[in-house]
Amino acid sequence: MMKKSLTLISLLLIGLFSCNNDTDEGPLPTISNYTIEGEAHDHARLSDEGEEPELEMGGEAHIDAELAGEALQTVLLDIHWGEGHTHSRLNANGEDEPKWTEKIEWKFGVGTEVENGLTPEGVFPNNHDFHQHIDVPEGVLEGEYHFVLHLWDQKGNETQQNITVHVHGHEHEDGEHAE
Repeated sequence: MMKKSLTLISLLLIGLFSCNNDTDEGPLPTISNYTIEGEAHDHARLSDEGEEPELEMGGEAHIDAELAGEALQTVLLDIHWGEGHTHSRLNANGEDEPKWTEKIEWKFGVGTEVENGLTPEGVFPNNHDFHQHIDVPEGVLEGEYHFVLHLWDQKGNETQQNITVHVHGHEHEDGEHAE
């Protein structure tokens, strides 16, 4: 009888722990067809090998992506220096050169009267065609920048994708870059 009870208790405990799916938060949200395009309409998709879009200081970047998941909540674009992930670089005079770092957040379901709201209040879509324009600042260090797009759903699941972008200065008529 004692052996039968121990076996039954063991089986119940194994069943209890093996069937507990409370930690499974569901599938991750997805980002597809993520592209960045400058005003000259140079563009690259995440899947393109070796292709870097060119953005011009003082211009505009067009960000596009297809977002999907269960009740999308937040999109964050993290822009940072991409060459070696160093966040400090000294010029010939020993001065730190300014790099473009910016985090731009958009929310679903916050209403159209709120800045950076993507959908009306209480609307948390499962699919969204993301299209945003952002300004490229003047006077930042030329070179590679990472545009990391993060996506969260209401359960806290996150996914991200990265595109490397080359930022350059204005060109004058004689082909020289502006300083």
